[in-house]
Amino acid sequence: MTGLDTRVTVEGADWEQPLTFFLSELDNNAIFLPPGSYAVSVARAGLMPARQQVTITTPGDTLEITLSLKLRPPSTPTPAPTEPSFPRRAWAGAWSGVGGVVLVSGAPMLAVGLGRSSSTPAKCSMDAPSTDRCRADLARSTMLGAAGGGFLGSGVGVLIGGLTGLARTQRQRRTAWIVETSVGGLATLTGAILLGVAARSFNGINNNADPDAPAWGYDFRVSLLPSERGFFSGAVLLGAGVGLGTSALLGLVSPKLLARSDRAQARWHLQADGFRLEF
Repeated sequence: MTGLDTRVTVEGADWEQPLTFFLSELDNNAIFLPPGSYAVSVARAGLMPARQQVTITTPGDTLEITLSLKLRPPSTPTPAPTEPSFPRRAWAGAWSGVGGVVLVSGAPMLAVGLGRSSSTPAKCSMDAPSTDRCRADLARSTMLGAAGGGFLGSGVGVLIGGLTGLARTQRQRRTAWIVETSVGGLATLTGAILLGVAARSFNGINNNADPDAPAWGYDFRVSLLPSERGFFSGAVLLGAGVGLGTSALLGLVSPKLLARSDRAQARWHLQADGFRLEF
């Protein structure tokens, strides 16, 4: 143990304070201690400290201590946690596919519903059986058209929320999805209220048995027109809110889903003497 900066610390079992000095302060690197048990530690800049327990049993005994100081291992910086890369194109492509399927499903429903609704008056006369049948057909065609409108609105909402995934940064995507989730929730609530009010109004007029009220004809259709428009608008708004809110909400939780998918998966290995589980 040599070196001007090598520090030695001696701790005695019954000492209140340890004895500390540098090797350069000693003559012949020797110190004199009474019998007893001691802990000798050495330290030097850039090296790992070493420590040894020694015991002196007889006064005047000479005890030689050899301690090796090793180089400190180089410290490796802890890598900063990296956020999983967001699959921007895959995300937008997947939601575009979903939105396209919903749009394709809603378009024929809307076309058939509107077609039946416009052709129903030409097939009806003013007698009671024909009027009842026409009212039922009108209700079904209105429901079918509104369902088609709801699907179209939902498809558009899904497309908007999915295309938001193309934003370059996670902050941009998150901000847009938060706004879209709020807008989607508001649209869903507004559409549900409008749909309920319009449905009640439509059923009240379409099922009215008052003999003084028009049973069918131009006046009857005019009286139903606001309810039909409200019913259709409520369905479109409800579908758009659900589609937009769903895709945006899944976008907000996508970082957690991606981080979970990046974790190592457990694998089972069947062996002759049992099985092994690896992570």
